[in-house]
Amino acid sequence: MPGYLSSYTDEVSKFIDIGTTHAYSNNAMRYIHCPCHDCKSEKVYVDGSIIRDHLVMHAFTKGYTIWTYHGEQTSGC
Repeated sequence: MPGYLSSYTDEVSKFIDIGTTHAYSNNAMRYIHCPCHDCKSEKVYVDGSIIRDHLVMHAFTKGYTIWTYHGEQTSGC
């Protein structure tokens, strides 16, 4: 695996870990919104490894910067 891809997948894994932790700390939410280019945060999954695979294969939605579904705040909030 090229170094740049390894670095990207490592960061994606960290990203998924944070989203999964947030989803499971909130009793009402067990699903994780997938921010990949194909899903556009409209599809949800229970298994973070599916989202990890999506992000590696399809990348993030263009212009995506804040994962508001899983605890990130927009600036000014």
